[in-house]
Amino acid sequence: MVTPPSFRPDLPREIDLIEEVLRLWGMGRVTATIPAAKNHIGGLTREQKLTRKVGEILRACGLNETTTFGFAAPGDLEKIGMPTEGRGCPVVLMNPLVAEQTEMRRSLLPGLLQSVAYNEAHGTPNVHLYEVGSLFHGRENASLPKETKSVAGVLSGQWSEQSWNMKYRKLRFFFGKGIVEELLAQLRIEKVRFRPVEGEGYAFLQPGRAAEVLSGGTVLGWVGEIHPEAREPAASTRLSLPLSLTWTS
Repeated sequence: MVTPPSFRPDLPREIDLIEEVLRLWGMGRVTATIPAAKNHIGGLTREQKLTRKVGEILRACGLNETTTFGFAAPGDLEKIGMPTEGRGCPVVLMNPLVAEQTEMRRSLLPGLLQSVAYNEAHGTPNVHLYEVGSLFHGRENASLPKETKSVAGVLSGQWSEQSWNMKYRKLRFFFGKGIVEELLAQLRIEKVRFRPVEGEGYAFLQPGRAAEVLSGGTVLGWVGEIHPEAREPAASTRLSLPLSLTWTS
């Protein structure tokens, strides 16, 4: 039997005491065990394995993983010229934590552009990021939105800082295209081809420097350079070469 001292009102339950003992003893000194369950073998789901493999490939290509907020500001897609068609209606939060983030995100791109802008504003000009996260697409007369898993990356600046024996070129369209090709090759996706894109559906991309990524007749995503007019609403710094591929969970 244990009686907590009067100055520890945060230990009202047995589990609270157990956590306190573990904290003092050290979690690293506790031997890991598999949870007890009959006729059950632990393991990763197909989506978890795919997510981990995608991350391993993109990190091997020189990108760093990041995690942005799952919330978005109203009209963030319209500000950069990205169409909302096919993305469902916005999922509005009843009690948002931040006044500027009152909706669930429908694209990873705005958050990644803000991450690049933040890094460049704090003295990091060469930014290579990727994110695997959920998107939320509202549906009329439906109690829950449709949730999909998406992967996107953004490249800005050049591969590395200049040195006395090495000069790096600024990132161009073909750097992003190469990363997409490597990702799809490692995932064993066949019949991959790139198709130039133009028109209002891709107004946020630079004409002549953007392409849809297809496997057979299925559009997997796109790769391209952000249009100069789409950079200013998202950030006050230069941004280039975001790449995006999506799949449905």
